[in-house]
Amino acid sequence: MLLHIFNGDNRLPVAFEWFKTAADSGHIKAQTQLAKMYDQGIGVKKDSYKAARWYTSAAQCGDPEAQYEIAKKYELGDGVGKDFAVSRRWLFTMADNLKKTIGSDWSQMFTEPDF
Repeated sequence: MLLHIFNGDNRLPVAFEWFKTAADSGHIKAQTQLAKMYDQGIGVKKDSYKAARWYTSAAQCGDPEAQYEIAKKYELGDGVGKDFAVSRRWLFTMADNLKKTIGSDWSQMFTEPDF
């Protein structure tokens, strides 16, 4: 995470402003980092709703990390309504993106077990 360079000092509010500016300009990784800041209350007041908004924005642009994080939020109902179907859809989307990236069928990990 890019925030490690700011940890432990008073520059976190500055980092927040930089990530916010970049996220507002459409930078996908900045959107994910900003969502983490809101999600964990790093350099800004914790806000699950804003975190979910930024995770969704980055997830819709194809960021697998954001897709995983928004899937967790839907699973738990954290900042969004609890919705297992939406959570699962984001997990499948993430798996498909990883498949394209690493050339393996990771989506098989998310199939129903044969019990």
